[in-house]
Amino acid sequence: AVGDVPARTELRVSAGGDSQAFAVEVEGRPALWPGRQGDRPVIVAARDRLPAFLPTEMWVAAPMAGARPALVRAGLPVSLARTAAGVRSASDAVAVELTFGFVEALGALAGLIAVVGLVLYVEERQRVREISYALSRRMGLGRATHLFSVAVELGTMLAVATLTGCAVAWVAARAVMAGLDTQPSVPPRPALTVPHLLLPTLAGAMVALALAGSLLVQRRADAARLAEVLRRAG
Repeated sequence: AVGDVPARTELRVSAGGDSQAFAVEVEGRPALWPGRQGDRPVIVAARDRLPAFLPTEMWVAAPMAGARPALVRAGLPVSLARTAAGVRSASDAVAVELTFGFVEALGALAGLIAVVGLVLYVEERQRVREISYALSRRMGLGRATHLFSVAVELGTMLAVATLTGCAVAWVAARAVMAGLDTQPSVPPRPALTVPHLLLPTLAGAMVALALAGSLLVQRRADAARLAEVLRRAG
């Protein structure tokens, strides 16, 4: 038995004008059972212990196109057939899935905006960086040292932004998780999972972006001439 069913009770069933009562003794209580509707109790019993007039519900792990003719040939007429895909497409979960798709699109757009913001930051700082690099190079600053410092600067910015975004996303997800459950009476409860495959990809993209930005800055700084940079600055 699943749900609120006494250990010993009498159950009366009826179908098609026939009715019969029989005693029920609960032998086990699984936490879940497939096909349970909401919080309605479910009693599972052997077919030969139940009245013959009760309708039969069959679960078939096969495509409906092949399963239905096979059931008819076996003398089991099918009055109603439902598929997992059909139930899913008609449920409230479709709206939640569409919402998640929209949020993912917004996330991709936010990532693109972050890249554009980084480019604008590099461009804004380029003139000052060219002057400082040109003067520091005269005093013995090496190319590799400057490249490393720029990479650390950009990488630190991206790391702080990424960690902040992950922390805010975690808090926001926990806050709205319960509200996304369209059928709270049906287990299981919503689960918050960490995207383990996405995080390494995000870290790799962050490192690649920092390296690409630092190489671009270094290339432009190497090509800059001190006299022209000072003239533009003045």
